[in-house]
Parts: sequence; C-alpha cells; structure tokens
Amino acid sequence: MRLTDATLRRTLLTWLLGPLLVLLVLDVAVTYSSSVRYSNEAYDRALHEIAREVCLHVHDDGNQPRLDLPAGTERLLMIDQDDRLFYKVTAADGSLTGGDAGLAAPPSLPE
Repeated sequence: MRLTDATLRRTLLTWLLGPLLVLLVLDVAVTYSSSVRYSNEAYDRALHEIAREVCLHVHDDGNQPRLDLPAGTERLLMIDQDDRLFYKVTAADGSLTGGDAGLAAPPSLPE
C-alpha cells in the first residue's frame, strides 16, 4: 500500500464520518422526542379513561352532585403496580363530593 492510498482513505473516512455523526445525533434526537410524545399520549389516555369512569358514577341529587363509587370499583380503578393515583370530585361551589380531600385543586380549571 502506498502513502497516497492511505491519505486518500483517511480523507474519505473523515468526509464520511462527519455527516454520518450529524445524522446519528439527529436520529437520536428525533427518536427520543417521538418516543416521549407517544408514551405521554398513552399515559394520558389511560388517565382519561379512569377520569371518564369516575364521571360516569357522579349523579345529580337535585341540588348537589353525589359520587356513587363503590369501594370495589374504586380499588379496581386505582390499582396500578407502578403509580399511585389520586382523584377529587368537587361540586360547582367547591364542596367535596368524593375522592381525596387533601388533594390540591389544579392551577386552572377548564371552562
């Protein structure tokens, strides 16, 4: 092998490694952001389903809403091997209808 062949190989290698390294970094960034987005969507959907089930058990008693959620149903909805789930159901006047009394209200409620 001649000296010019070695320098040509080294030059070609440096020209190819730069763009490949940039593409690798971009690929990692795009893959990470899409993975985070999809996992957050899945988690949000699971929480939305629990909230929907709790809402199905809220009934109107004339002037005050009432949460009719049996203990077995509540345990079934709140069982999660990795996370602890909390919920709080309040009436329009702010009085507690059901759930965890010590749970703080969200920063802003949707209208």
